[in-house]
Amino acid sequence: MAVPLAGGAALIVWRLSFWRLISQTLGAVAFIVTFGVFTVVLYFLLEWLFWKRPDEIAKTIPTSSKELRRKTKQFFHSLPK
Repeated sequence: MAVPLAGGAALIVWRLSFWRLISQTLGAVAFIVTFGVFTVVLYFLLEWLFWKRPDEIAKTIPTSSKELRRKTKQFFHSLPK
């Protein structure tokens, strides 16, 4: 998923840049470098959004009262007497 997004973003940046107007070689190098940077950045961003972030979101979802009572009861029963 990151590669097509990076390719599209790099293509837009390449079309807007002045490097391709200076020379074809510089334009190609600028496109490849931009594509590589966008690929790495988007890979880590998408990995964080889809793999790391759901754990954080799950922590913020409120627990039901039944689950809260069960956890409270379990906690107090686990305490030493």
